[in-house]
Amino acid sequence: MTWLRESLEWQKDMQDPEEFLSTLKTELFEDEVYVFTPKGEIKTLPKGSTPIDFAYMIHAEIGNKMVGAKINSRMMPIITKLKNGDIVEIVTSENSKGPSRDWLKFVRSTQAKTKIQQWFKKNERQENIEKGRTLIEKEIKRIGMPVEELFVEKYYNAVLEKYRYRNLDDLYSAVGFGSIGPRKDYCKNIRRV
Repeated sequence: MTWLRESLEWQKDMQDPEEFLSTLKTELFEDEVYVFTPKGEIKTLPKGSTPIDFAYMIHAEIGNKMVGAKINSRMMPIITKLKNGDIVEIVTSENSKGPSRDWLKFVRSTQAKTKIQQWFKKNERQENIEKGRTLIEKEIKRIGMPVEELFVEKYYNAVLEKYRYRNLDDLYSAVGFGSIGPRKDYCKNIRRV
């Protein structure tokens, strides 16, 4: 708060907004980047953050519907690294198909990564269920056991309980998404039951 008050005093003393911004930039922490919303609100992000990080900081739905970004009133690629003092505006569309998995390569904030992963877990749940079921069945066959023999209620209920999944679809979805592995978690624990 002291630093913010000092910054506001500098602004009053300086007639030139560019001089104020230059002074402000040198005072900011080096491991963070400070950017502004179009309304002038300051947002703090990890150094190396992109407009994607900024969008998810504002709200998950803004990130999920993001189709572009303006930095300092100019359209820029959404993977552009933000600099101190940038004014960032997110362009959204109701027709957006959601985030891209490639975004995970560019975001720096844990918040953005988590929200993107949550979107994929939710929106690709059925695909993850099918993929997880296939992976578990392959692993059971790989260890040389008939699927019908190992995949019985008393065995999978023990695994569901251990990992706190409500039902088999939750387990399949987690394996399909990659949260847990079929070998390490399901098949290994079935042998113990």
